[in-house]
Amino acid sequence: MSHHLRVLREQRLIESRRKPEDQRWVYYRLNPDEMDRLARQFQYWADMAHLAPEHEILCP
Repeated sequence: MSHHLRVLREQRLIESRRKPEDQRWVYYRLNPDEMDRLARQFQYWADMAHLAPEHEILCP
């Protein structure tokens, strides 16, 4: 699991922090700015899919 969290953190999809009084625990949360960016990207792809002919491939 820590490997997956590290990958997400490197891509700035999640943020992590430790409480100064107890360094044993790492607290994670979604990065709202990156989630907004991803939502816009998926919306763009969805919009383009509606405009493209059925036989056209939009993504490699």
